Amino acid sequence: MTKKLLALYGLKWNPFAPDVPVEALHVSRRIESFCWRVEQLVGEGGFALVTGVPGTGKSVTLRILAERLGAQRDVKVGILTRPQAGLPDFYREMGDLFSVELRPTNRWGGAKLLRDRWQTHIDAALSRPVLIVDEAQEMLPTVLAELRLLSSAKLDSHILLTVVLAGDGRLLERLRSDELAPLNSRMRVRLALERATPDELTELIGHALQKAGAVKLMTPELIATLADHAQGNPRALMNIAGELLSVAAQREVRQIDNAVVIEIGGDRLLTPEAEQDGRVGGIDDPVTVQVPESRSHGDGRPVENEPPGFLDTVRVHPRSNDRRSVGRYRIHLAQFPAGDGVVGTHLANHFGQRSQPVSSLPQDRQQLLRCQRTGGP
Repeated sequence: MTKKLLALYGLKWNPFAPDVPVEALHVSRRIESFCWRVEQLVGEGGFALVTGVPGTGKSVTLRILAERLGAQRDVKVGILTRPQAGLPDFYREMGDLFSVELRPTNRWGGAKLLRDRWQTHIDAALSRPVLIVDEAQEMLPTVLAELRLLSSAKLDSHILLTVVLAGDGRLLERLRSDELAPLNSRMRVRLALERATPDELTELIGHALQKAGAVKLMTPELIATLADHAQGNPRALMNIAGELLSVAAQREVRQIDNAVVIEIGGDRLLTPEAEQDGRVGGIDDPVTVQVPESRSHGDGRPVENEPPGFLDTVRVHPRSNDRRSVGRYRIHLAQFPAGDGVVGTHLANHFGQRSQPVSSLPQDRQQLLRCQRTGGP
């Protein structure tokens, strides 16, 4: 984000970018607990595991953990950048990470040199090694098995290396295989990340704005709408908010609210990437409602029996017992200016015939009808 855009909103950085400072990341209680347990584990060595579907915070958790461990003088943190590599490249990178010159063709010699270096540093109280691997589902089973053998000494009674693996469901499947069962049984600390609740996502985006220095950049109503549409996926939330911020900045909008979303074609923005590609569990295809245009004589009396034109189409989800539909419905409430109530009546009739709304939807429908009649809420 350019300096001009940062200045427009008084931002220290883009609050929705993936490279925000670690100190600005939101740390939930579960992530805090996981990091604390891993910090205790480092003193003894062993394995830790972070799992979750894409976008739920695995990489963020590793960033927070790496920052905390790296701040300790007696810990040496190495982050594996090529998890898909075979054994020769794996040993070559391990040598680079822990400053040991290795010959990739000599697997036994490489393992011995690494273990000797780690043991020497541990005995001298210089440092304890920690290896962090993101996207660990890409690792070959042979490399995962090698990690187990590499980390232990003295008939598995002395653990030299702490390893933190993070991956999606494919990693869990591999660990459940017979080949990797010995490694799976050695996982001493586990964190299974789940979809966030709308309240948690609301807290997440509020925290991001506060740390970036623009608490009032988005209205509470918009934040609630974004949280509804992110489907429990923090990355989807940040992607939506980031794109919305970019478009709003281009138009030099000072505060972003639901009306701005509608003005810029927000229905596209409010369909997260994760929903589009099916990774977060998509929802039913939307129903397109054509809204008749209001026509009247010069004295204001409506024209009867005239084929209506169409002001716009409204995309609403028939499965409106889903919270996500509530947020999308709220967006469409504001899409039509105050007028004669034709739009509100049409939508109300449609929902009454086609869905079983959740408890909050009737209030939304009444709000729409009131806006159509009075020109405001």
